Amino acid sequence: YLPPLELSSYNTLLGIFARAGLAYKAECLLHELEVSKSSEWNQVESFRAPEPNQMSYNLVIKAISRSNEKNSVTVERAWNILYRLGYPKKGDTSRTPMQLSIDTLNSMLKLLSKRGLAAEAESLLNAMDDFIVEGRLKRNIAALLSSYEATLEALGRCKTIDAAKRAEELVTRMEVVGELGGEFQPSLLAYNTLLNCYANAGMAGKSEALLERINQMHEAGRIPSPPDIVSFGSTIKAIANSGKSQENAVARAEALAESVGHGNEVIYALRLKLLAKWGLGEEAERLLAKMKEEYGSGNLKNGPSVVHYTCVL
Repeated sequence: YLPPLELSSYNTLLGIFARAGLAYKAECLLHELEVSKSSEWNQVESFRAPEPNQMSYNLVIKAISRSNEKNSVTVERAWNILYRLGYPKKGDTSRTPMQLSIDTLNSMLKLLSKRGLAAEAESLLNAMDDFIVEGRLKRNIAALLSSYEATLEALGRCKTIDAAKRAEELVTRMEVVGELGGEFQPSLLAYNTLLNCYANAGMAGKSEALLERINQMHEAGRIPSPPDIVSFGSTIKAIANSGKSQENAVARAEALAESVGHGNEVIYALRLKLLAKWGLGEEAERLLAKMKEEYGSGNLKNGPSVVHYTCVL
């Protein structure tokens, strides 16, 4: 039997399992908490263990997400936890009450994102929007923004034009809700994830246009942060993966790097990869020398690594 501790103590232990990715231990403890209420020991007040709550289930799904297990059964086990909380199975049209919060569903979305299961993540996000409209799920703007970001991240792991288009539609959906007074505006993280989708698909034109739009929205006060290193890096990556001519691609990447305003090893790596793609050895050597100079003068946090030297070679 489980010792009669406060639920907070058990949730603390589940939190430790979650951070360590110990899915099996977390699931076993959750199972013991669930079955303890029907055991004969639970009839004795001094031995009565608490029932799990939303946080308990949320932490177990987090533990599954952070585990190193990569097989499909792992995701299935997480779905089964949601089903036990009332999440409708495929084909179930009933509107039975659910003991679910957006935070718990977000843990599932992050699991799907980590596994690159974009279609499943999109389906879950759509269901969440429906549950909110039906009143079966409590609306939480901050948590819902995380839901969209996790779904975008799942799409960012797919290197196809179709995934980029779906990510674009998702960001547009967020913008429309915000414009309709839903207090909902895509974050810089959401835009950066869309830029990464464009980069994976080699959509340089779309990427450069979005980068400029992010800057304009920041200047207009619509988003708090201007484009960052990730924004510029993804755009340079899009140029490298595109079908742009050698001269045009190198010139555009250089112009973007200049507009960042300060050195960064990731930007240097992406530019060197672009030069390596075209076999521009002398240009790569000069850029590497510039990076060393920046590092020596203290303008760059990290100096050249194996990645940078490999690109030059």
